[in-house]
Amino acid sequence: PAQITSNQNNYDPVDATDAISFVDAAFIFFSTDASRSITGIDAEDVSHGQRITLVNIGAFDGVLVHNSGSSSSGNKFFLPSATNATIPSFGSYVLVYDRVNGVWRSAR
Repeated sequence: PAQITSNQNNYDPVDATDAISFVDAAFIFFSTDASRSITGIDAEDVSHGQRITLVNIGAFDGVLVHNSGSSSSGNKFFLPSATNATIPSFGSYVLVYDRVNGVWRSAR
């Protein structure tokens, strides 16, 4: 996907111009131009139990925001201890989709 240059709500790392669909994605590589927040990931085509690994290939942090009102219901993160999670430069974070509750959960 293109570099993230602003905070992202309902982040859609795989759009219609990409060659694969989001349901095929196991790893999502991203970079940012500064420390950026991601409040949720578009889960429209995601099945229950699907795992993805977000991999930060850039020089700046990506921050997953716990239960943010800026993303739609069904796309939000429910993270351990109800705290945000920082993905440092060259770090990664594993998420699993909980379709029953409509949230992305940490799979760490």
